[in-house]
Amino acid sequence: MIMNTRNFMAALLLMVAGLQTAKAQRMIVTMADDSKIEYDILRVKDVVFAEDLYKYVDLGLPSGTLWATCNVGASSPEEYGDYFAWGDTIGYNDGKTDFTWNTYRWCNGMSDVLTKYCIQSQYGYLGFTDNKIELLPDDDPATVKWGGLWQSPSLMQLDELLDSNYTTEERTTLNDVNGMMITSKSNGNSIFLPAAGYRRNTSHNEVGTSGFYWSRSLFTTSTTNSNHAYGLAFRSNNSMSGGSPRYFGLNVRPVRVGASNEQTFAVNGVSFKMKKVKGGTFTMGATSEQSNGYAPEDNETPTHLVALSDYWIGETEVTQALWYAVMEAKPTSSNSWSTTYGLGDNYPAYWISWEDCQTFITKLNQLTGQAFRMPTEAEWEFAARGGNKSHGYVFSGSNTIDDVAWYYSNSGSSAHPVATKAPNELGIYDMSGNVIEWCQDWNGVYGSVSQTNPTGPSSGSDHVMRGGNWGSIATGCRVAKRGYGPPTGTRCYLGFRLAM
Repeated sequence: MIMNTRNFMAALLLMVAGLQTAKAQRMIVTMADDSKIEYDILRVKDVVFAEDLYKYVDLGLPSGTLWATCNVGASSPEEYGDYFAWGDTIGYNDGKTDFTWNTYRWCNGMSDVLTKYCIQSQYGYLGFTDNKIELLPDDDPATVKWGGLWQSPSLMQLDELLDSNYTTEERTTLNDVNGMMITSKSNGNSIFLPAAGYRRNTSHNEVGTSGFYWSRSLFTTSTTNSNHAYGLAFRSNNSMSGGSPRYFGLNVRPVRVGASNEQTFAVNGVSFKMKKVKGGTFTMGATSEQSNGYAPEDNETPTHLVALSDYWIGETEVTQALWYAVMEAKPTSSNSWSTTYGLGDNYPAYWISWEDCQTFITKLNQLTGQAFRMPTEAEWEFAARGGNKSHGYVFSGSNTIDDVAWYYSNSGSSAHPVATKAPNELGIYDMSGNVIEWCQDWNGVYGSVSQTNPTGPSSGSDHVMRGGNWGSIATGCRVAKRGYGPPTGTRCYLGFRLAM
């Protein structure tokens, strides 16, 4: 008999519980690669699904980050667990006893010859730089040891954990182990970080008095310590995040991947946020509120049902600071950013073609190791409507356009800094007005047939634009409003936001 995974587990549990015959029983399991594993049922003590082995706590943090209850290599909160150099998945418990530059994974034995995760050429081997600033999954001990649902925390997540607006800290003991208890101010939940010290060379330092924990983020704020990575440190009288030499052996306290409703990324010192959009079904196009007092256009009909899977979308439009951090130059258009149409780090980037967006995303993914992309038209509209939290507004976040949008009547004929109007139900800004936004899809006519994760026509001459802009009248800022343009086209009111 062939069983699927959960049926196999259920059968094992039933047998272990004694609901099968008491005589010796054997089961042969065929794996995905056709290899076979034989089990003697009477010798199986327990069966636990892998995702249940590691527990996590909701501290009620604004980002929604869920923190693990113990360190990598530990099975309880007070256990020290394992020690890892940054970006090294072989820990002390795996046999790495010498934590020096000579044994560090990403160098040639010296601090100034890094071969990966290098943002300064003076630290790179023969001038090498790759500008990667966050650990890729294959180099993250939390992901490698615990699986793809886990990763080391980002710098932003560490700083949030230590933020006195959200948590309190107490030096205490748990089962006679010294450490720090971090407790949520919003829900009272806690995590305990043992004072496990750190490993340097072959010595174990500050054990029992201090705790040191890696983030997954490279130390990017200093040109003299770019061979460092960020971590959390606490001693008897203070706690902070800061840089440590990457060869040091520190503990890792994982966070749950995808559990947060928000992720923060950084490129060359510029950070940006992505908001999670929980999948669902919605009616796309000129629904009743979109035509109540407004005149929907022909390309907004017929309305049709669309089902979407989970995805992430930018909290704001891509800013000029982020564009410059990735591209190291303004857009190639001769009509680049200016005070006439809005100039500054937090203004949206504009004068950008659809093809420019593709180049930007390719470089961004190389820098971050992520899989950013442009939103599909359906993803854009679902997010603009507020996703599953939608209140059915005409505009993104309100029926009163001045609350949520920079448009013809209030913009002064210019873009404005992002996130200066109210967000929508998902905490997303500027999806009505400011700059109109490119989508991934080719432009096409709507059909009435229900669709799942639609991506638009397979070809065309124009790509979709959505959201209205600072020069649009109110009807042009409705969430159902559609626009389009050629992939090489640029405008002073045309930008984009990211998805993943």
